[in-house]
Amino acid sequence: MGVLGVDGFEPDSVRGLPADRGSAGSAVSRLRAAADVVEIQQVVLAEREAHTQGWWRQMSACYHEDAEVAITWFRGSAAAFVEQSRELRRRGVMPAVQAGPVTVHLNSPRAVATAGAVLQVPSADGAELTTYMRLLFQLEKRHEAWRISGFRGVARTVPVPRAAAGDSHRCGRSNPLRVPAVVPPTA
Repeated sequence: MGVLGVDGFEPDSVRGLPADRGSAGSAVSRLRAAADVVEIQQVVLAEREAHTQGWWRQMSACYHEDAEVAITWFRGSAAAFVEQSRELRRRGVMPAVQAGPVTVHLNSPRAVATAGAVLQVPSADGAELTTYMRLLFQLEKRHEAWRISGFRGVARTVPVPRAAAGDSHRCGRSNPLRVPAVVPPTA
């Protein structure tokens, strides 16, 4: 098992750029690698933006045809993920997603990109479900284009009642609960 749980994956370096800095050839290699890193970041950001905005064709274009998705609420093909996302939006479920910076580990023609994210989804009972996630994207360069071949999410969910701080709520029979401020989980 390689780095980040990807079989056969060992990054070229921590930043995804070749380590040799001694020759003109290595300068060209570093420039190509840097261009790949930027393209990979843009694919990941485009996929997340398309998902949030409901741009289904653009979202679909970020994936290879054989890509797989495994996140908290879905497991299957990328094409089915796009359709399920569309169906959720049609039913009025529109999560707010805030994604952090995208880090790329390059091992051309493959790469792993990771990002932290916060997902907020209102529920029918008036609560808001806040999920802190680590997103893992596996990408491959095929036909000179980087696309997502796998997408996984690791989540920690924290339910937050929709009430003013200090309102009392009942848990069980007689256990009053004071609504605390939400603090993101540590490490």
